[in-house]
Parts: sequence; C-alpha cells; structure tokens
Amino acid sequence: MRAGIAASSEQVALAVVSSVIGVVCLAGSLHEHFFLGSARFWERVLLFVAALVLIKPGWATDLLGLGLIMLTLASQHWLRRPHPAGEAV
Repeated sequence: MRAGIAASSEQVALAVVSSVIGVVCLAGSLHEHFFLGSARFWERVLLFVAALVLIKPGWATDLLGLGLIMLTLASQHWLRRPHPAGEAV
C-alpha cells in the first residue's frame, strides 16, 4: 500500500500553477494595480472573484478564472486612460 497524494504529477502542477495565478489576482484586487496599470473598482471585483475560483482546483474553475482575467486585461487595454502628448507612460 502506497501512502501519499492520490493525484498525478500533472494534476498537482496544474493546481499549483492555477493557485499561484489566483494569488497574483488576489494581490491585484487588493492593491489597485494589475498588469496594465491602475484597476478600476469593478476590475478589482473581477480579479477578486478570479482569485477565489483559481485557488480552488478544477478545470471549470480554472477556465472561469482565466476568462475573468482576460476580461480584466481587455478592459484595462481598451479603457486605458489617455496620456497627454509628451508625458512618459
């Protein structure tokens, strides 16, 4: 009889990667900044929900979390506040 984790190494790796991405989203939701700049309130809410679902292992929750991250990144890209000409970005 073998004692230990009852999961394959691929399952463990996927759980670790998705959990780390979830923690990054949690930090982004709490500190107002995410990859492309300052996050609006509703983007922070999306990041918080993404963090919760990514921390829980499973394909469905991972896909939902990644979709919420993509929505947040798209929002930050398309709704980015314009910078005046000559100002450093």
